[in-house]
Amino acid sequence: MKKRFFVSMILVLILAACIGALVACDGKDGTTDTDKTPDALVTVDVESVTLDKTSLALETGDEATITAEVKPDNATDKSVSWTVSPNDDSVITFNNGKIVAVAPGTATVTASAGGKNASCTVTVEPVRTEVTESEWNAAFACEKNSVTLSTYYSDTDFVNIFKADKINQRFYKQSSEISINDPTRYFEYFYVVVEGNEYYRYNSSDSVSWERFVIDENIYKDTIEEYLIYTEEIAQAVSGKYSDFVYFDGSYVADNIETEILGTVERIVVFFEKGELKKIVLSPDESIAREMVVDFGEIDMEIPSDYTQIPINVVGKYYRIVKSPQGWVVDDTTYFKFNSDYSFCWQIYAGRIENGIKYGVDDNVISMTISSLIGEFTAYVVIDGNILWNFDEIITDIEDLSNSNTFFYSSNEISDADLKKIIEIKGDGIATNGG
Repeated sequence: MKKRFFVSMILVLILAACIGALVACDGKDGTTDTDKTPDALVTVDVESVTLDKTSLALETGDEATITAEVKPDNATDKSVSWTVSPNDDSVITFNNGKIVAVAPGTATVTASAGGKNASCTVTVEPVRTEVTESEWNAAFACEKNSVTLSTYYSDTDFVNIFKADKINQRFYKQSSEISINDPTRYFEYFYVVVEGNEYYRYNSSDSVSWERFVIDENIYKDTIEEYLIYTEEIAQAVSGKYSDFVYFDGSYVADNIETEILGTVERIVVFFEKGELKKIVLSPDESIAREMVVDFGEIDMEIPSDYTQIPINVVGKYYRIVKSPQGWVVDDTTYFKFNSDYSFCWQIYAGRIENGIKYGVDDNVISMTISSLIGEFTAYVVIDGNILWNFDEIITDIEDLSNSNTFFYSSNEISDADLKKIIEIKGDGIATNGG
C-alpha cells in the first residue's frame, strides 16, 4: 500500500515538472521569448504605387491635382517622393501634388515609394481661343454677372471705366481723364451697393476720402441700368452672329455691324479663352470713341470702410428767375437739379452740364463745384424756402441776399409771398405793379 502511494507521488511530481516546462515555453510552436521576433520589427514591403491620373490634358494657366496611393496599407514605409521631367518649370510647375500648366509641351510626373513607381503624362496646349458656333451662342445665352466697360474718347484723353457685379448687387464706376502733362487732372470713383435692406452710394473724388449716402432702390437700379445698357447692347450686336465673324490670330473680327444705340460700328473684335467669352472690343466711328472694351469675368470690389456720412437735405429742381415786362418770372430753360445721390446737373438753355458736378452743405450754404475740360469753378447758394439764391463768391453773411447774382425757384409759378420777398430784396425790375 505504501509502495503504491509512493509510486503515485512520483508520477505526480513528474507530471508537474512537465507542466512547468510547458509554461516556460513561448507558444504552441514551442519557441521561447528569446527565439520569437516582435511584430514591430517585421518589415512589410511596398507592393505597388498607383496614381489617380495616368494622363492629363491642360491648357496654359490650368491647374490640376494628382494623388498617389501606396499598397499595402500596412507597408512599413509609405512615404512618396516625386520627380518631374523636365524639371525646370518650363512646361509645368509641381508642388505637393498641385500641377500648374506653364507653357505648351509635355511633362512627366513620377511618384516613387519602396522601389515601386507610377507616372502621369501631362500635355499642355496653348489656350484655346477658337470656338464652335454652339459655344459662341452659349456664351451669350448665359447671364453676364460681372463686366467691365471702358470707353476711350477720340477727341480727348478722357477714359470711363465702369465695373458691375450683379451677383453681389454692387456697382462701381471709375472715371479718369488721363493727361500726359497731368495724369490726375480729374477723376471720380463711386460705388452703388445693396447692404441688407438698404441702398447706398459711396462717392470719392480722390479715391481716399469717401462719402456715403442713403439712396432708394430706383436710384440704385437706374444707375446700374444706365451704365450696363452699352454692355447689353454690345452683347446683342454680337449674339447669334457667329457666321458674320472671321477668326484670325486668336480673335473673331467683323466689320460694319449695326447696333441700335451705337449705330454702325466699324469693327468689333471678340476674344474667347477656353470656350468662355473674355472680351469684346469696339472701334466705333471716331466721333463716338476711339475704342470701347467690355471685359467679362470676376471683379475684385472692396467697399470703403472709412467714410463720412453726408445728410441729403437738398433735393429737387430750381428754375432761374428772370426779369420780364411782367416782372420776375420763372425761366424753365435754365435750372439746377439736385439729386439724392449728392450730385446735380445744370441745365443752361438747351445744354446740360452734369459731368464732374458735386455739391456740399455747410451751415445752410451749398457749394457747387463743376469740373470740366476748361477748368473748375465753384458757386455758392442759399436755400431760402422755395427760393435758391446763387452767389459767385463765398458767402460771409447769409442774411444779406442782395449780393446774389441770380436766383432760382422750385416751381414754375412764383407764389405771391415769395414774389413779394424777391421784390423787397432785388426790386421789381421792369414790373410796375409788383406782379
